[in-house]
Amino acid sequence: MAPTRRDALRTAALLCGLGGLAGCAAEDTPSANETNRRDGEATARTGTESTARSPTDAEPTTVNLTSTPTATEQPPTEPPQPDETAKPEQSTDATTDATSSHETSPKSPDAPPPDGQVRSIGGVRVAVSNPVARKAVTYQPILGSGGVLVRPDRQFVVAAVRSATGDEFDAGAPPGLGSFSLIADSGTFSAVGTEAQTTDAYNRGSLAGRGTVGYAASRAEYRSVGWVVFEPPSPLETGKAQIRCRHGGETATWSLPSGAVETLAKPAPSFELRSFDAKRNGSVELSFVAANTSDVDGEFLAAVYWPTTAIADDDESIVVRREVAAGDRVEWSKTVSTSATGGSEDGTVTARIDGVVTGEASVAVPRTTV
Repeated sequence: MAPTRRDALRTAALLCGLGGLAGCAAEDTPSANETNRRDGEATARTGTESTARSPTDAEPTTVNLTSTPTATEQPPTEPPQPDETAKPEQSTDATTDATSSHETSPKSPDAPPPDGQVRSIGGVRVAVSNPVARKAVTYQPILGSGGVLVRPDRQFVVAAVRSATGDEFDAGAPPGLGSFSLIADSGTFSAVGTEAQTTDAYNRGSLAGRGTVGYAASRAEYRSVGWVVFEPPSPLETGKAQIRCRHGGETATWSLPSGAVETLAKPAPSFELRSFDAKRNGSVELSFVAANTSDVDGEFLAAVYWPTTAIADDDESIVVRREVAAGDRVEWSKTVSTSATGGSEDGTVTARIDGVVTGEASVAVPRTTV
C-alpha cells in the first residue's frame, strides 16, 4: 500500500521530535538567565541550557551585525485551529514564550466552523476566523526551518480561511485568493502571496499559527484550513477594519476584533542588535543582546539559525519571542549541538539571526559527517 499523506506527516513529526535535527523549529522560553534589562545597565549573564565551559577552549568569533527596524509560528501535522479568543502563537513542536499572550486557544481543524463565521456567497460557503494584526509574524513549513517574516513599514493581518461547495470545508478555492481584501478607513488592501519573502516551501505550513497551507495554494484542497494575509502600512489609523470576500457577484465581510484594530494603529518598535556570539567548548553556545531603541513598547521576534548541513540542507531554527519595554533590552543564550553541523572546508560554521534584527556569528567547529 502506498504511503498516505498522514503517514508522511507522522514521519515528519517523529523526525522533528528528535532533538537537534535539521529543519525543526521551536519557540524559545525565557529562563532565569534571560532577562529584559534597561539598556545601558551592567549585566552578569550566564548561558541558558549551557554546559560547563573552560575559558581555554572558547573559540574566537567573528560577527557581522546589521539592524533591521521592525515593520509594521510549526507543526509537522495539521495544527489545531484557533477560536475567536486570544493566546500566544504555538504549534505542536513549539515551546511558547510565556511572555507573549495574544494568540488563541486551539480547536480541532476537522471540526466544522461555527455558524457565526460562515457566509454564503455566490453558491459557496466561506468561513473566516481568528483574524489578528501583527508587526512581525512567524512561519513554519510542514518540513523545513521556520522563521520570522518582517516587512519595512508594513504590518500583517492574518486569518484562517476555509470554503465549501459541498458538505466538507477545505483550504482550496473557490473563491480564489484575489477575492479577499482588507478594508480600512483609508484604503483597501488585497491578499498577498509570501513565498518570495521566506525560505523553503513556505506555502506548505502555518502563518502566525493559522492554517496549514496558504489558502487556494496548489493542492490546498487536501488541507482542512488555510490562511490569508494582508500587508497594510504600519501604522494604519482606522476606526474599524474588515476582511471582505467578493464572489459570484456577492459580497461578505468579517470584522476584525478591536484589539487587532488597535494594533494596526500603533507604531512598531525598532530593535538594534548589540551583540551576537558563538563560542565553542564541545557544544556551541549561541547568545545575543538586542535593544529596543524606540520610545514604544513592543515584541521582539526573531529566528536564530544553526547549520545542520551534515544531515539536511535546512538549518535548525529557534524562534525567540519577548515583550520588551521602550529602552529595555533582551538577552538570550542557548547551547546547540555540533554533531550535525557539517562545517565548511576550513572548519568554520556560521550561525545567523533573522527577524526584527539580523546578524551572523562564526565559530570554528571540527568538520563532521553522519
